[in-house]
Amino acid sequence: MLGPLENWPGEYYVKFWYIEWYKVISEYMKKIIEANFDGVVLDWINVYENVSLQKLTGKSSEVLKNAMVENIRKAMKDFPNVDYVLINGEDILLEFPDLREKVKYVLVESLFFKNTKLVTNTKLYLQRLNKLLELSKHGITILSVEYIDNGNPLDSKNGDRIKTYVELSKKYGFKYYIARTDMKLNTVNIPRVPK
Repeated sequence: MLGPLENWPGEYYVKFWYIEWYKVISEYMKKIIEANFDGVVLDWINVYENVSLQKLTGKSSEVLKNAMVENIRKAMKDFPNVDYVLINGEDILLEFPDLREKVKYVLVESLFFKNTKLVTNTKLYLQRLNKLLELSKHGITILSVEYIDNGNPLDSKNGDRIKTYVELSKKYGFKYYIARTDMKLNTVNIPRVPK
């Protein structure tokens, strides 16, 4: 491990480019397959963009990105009968199309909203949306998570946010999940929307 992840107690940056880390992942992959799961989720694929990680390692985003790609390729080679879900991995899949053979899903977080505010009029949103739509053309299903539900069924703004999110997801053919604003995914969230 390199050091703690800011604002996420108990989570750490890891030296994912070390063979020792790949061995850890490999052992988990074996357990997942033995448990009869047919796929795995690889989280925070775009960690190479993180400035704190770059400072901790002294490595550029390009070097870190290439290390991430090599790890993904190695996992796909060593575990070819597994389907892969990449969280926030759209850039890698567009730049390295060979990875798309095994990736069935890309999961994106906070595409339409940031801190419950709609961001569909921003340049970043449009760039990301276009990348996701391109991946959809290649048969990759886009899974979307938005942290927008405050849990208050009497809050009409909360209901409007949820309705807007569902409409946008359906418009682009994305599978959607309405998560709580606290970003905890340890229970299934079933939003109650005022009528």
